[in-house]
Amino acid sequence: MRQIDLQDIFAAYGRLRETVRETPFEEVEAPDLGSGNHLFLKCENRQITGSFKIRGALNKISCLSREEKSKGVITASSGNHAQGVAYAANLFHIPAKVIVPTSTPSEKINAARKLGAEVVVAGDNYDLSETIAIDLADRKDMTYVHAFNDPEIMAGQGTVAFEMLISQPEIDTLIVPAGGGGLMTGMAICAKSINPRIKVIGVQSEASPPWYHAMKEGRVVEVEYKDSLAEGLTGRITNEVFKIARQLVDEIVLVEESAIKEAVQWLMRRQQIVEGAGAVGVAALRTGKIEAFGKMGIVLSGGNIDLDRLSSLTDKETN
Repeated sequence: MRQIDLQDIFAAYGRLRETVRETPFEEVEAPDLGSGNHLFLKCENRQITGSFKIRGALNKISCLSREEKSKGVITASSGNHAQGVAYAANLFHIPAKVIVPTSTPSEKINAARKLGAEVVVAGDNYDLSETIAIDLADRKDMTYVHAFNDPEIMAGQGTVAFEMLISQPEIDTLIVPAGGGGLMTGMAICAKSINPRIKVIGVQSEASPPWYHAMKEGRVVEVEYKDSLAEGLTGRITNEVFKIARQLVDEIVLVEESAIKEAVQWLMRRQQIVEGAGAVGVAALRTGKIEAFGKMGIVLSGGNIDLDRLSSLTDKETN
């Protein structure tokens, strides 16, 4: 995989700016997280398709050759990338097929179908769905669009940091959900190129900790995966993305499932509907895994939460 730089992210921003929403980057009052700090929320939960994933998917599909587009595109996803690929494929009038694991919330599946994609539910987790999708891509001669291990995907996701730093150039720390790593590394490349002193901290659930252990061991290692409210962060990472993150990401922290639930509720009280994966940064701050200091930008990566799950969290909040 070729390395990307700030110029790739600038180019991606140029491709996306007429289509992708420049989401709000809002300061939030949070006295419970300490005084004298300035916390800003990057609201990708308000993005087209409900998450940041449209950025990478649209940038990637924009860069495909005419022949690659003519074959149609296929991907594996836990839900948000599926919607991003479906939306981008629809813009270019090309067929899209997405393989999603059985744990994918029904809202994400239905949204991808409404955008015109053929959705196949197969595989107990993201890794198995990815294996199925890659095999289908080979057999059906379709163009595979990886969820994170791709330079154009990472460049598209890096535009999140670009918008944050345009709005607030003096941000000291970026707090980013760490799933496959496309968002985290794309943002780190952008941010460190503009300000080498800025800190980039990735956050995962204890139920899916591959980044935490990879950073600790200095290599990608096998970990145990459990069910998580942050299902969008579940799955293995690749050596290519790890090499980039190891150079640019300052720290990875883990949060408990209970902390993620409480963070979703905390955000609801501030009129932000956020899925579990999008709430992990707030969870890390509220539980002291990250010390609140200076100007901090927190990415709310998505808002596509299952309605039944949201209702149950709301019931617990009001009881």
